[in-house]
Amino acid sequence: LDQFALQARSGIGAALLASGDIPGARAFFQDLARDGADDPILMAAANNGLADADFLEGTNLKQAQLGFARVAVTGTSAPDEHAKALYYLGRCAEALADAGKERSGRRSSLEYYKEVQDRYPGTRWARLARESLP
Repeated sequence: LDQFALQARSGIGAALLASGDIPGARAFFQDLARDGADDPILMAAANNGLADADFLEGTNLKQAQLGFARVAVTGTSAPDEHAKALYYLGRCAEALADAGKERSGRRSSLEYYKEVQDRYPGTRWARLARESLP
């Protein structure tokens, strides 16, 4: 039940992101972070959401990378959020390589994609990582 509640709650922010309302999503995830300050799973979801907003903006790739890295380090108690963070670390590394801002970005992205597949093989994030491999 807790997992479903988290999915429903963070799904609102994801819907805002999907609709292109990045400022609205950012405000939603900031509120979620305040509400979940004592809950590591809510914090992982909030930090992933904020990093996702930065990633989608495209101008804050390094900030997005830092946000996803924070979840990758601290969010292991939330497997889906941890898998998402690892997947998006790969996406960030790839985008930074494309922008000429990270020389080893391609290699790093492959490592993140492989880690997601190894640690979370049956998840949506593993499937997306597999599709991202050359």
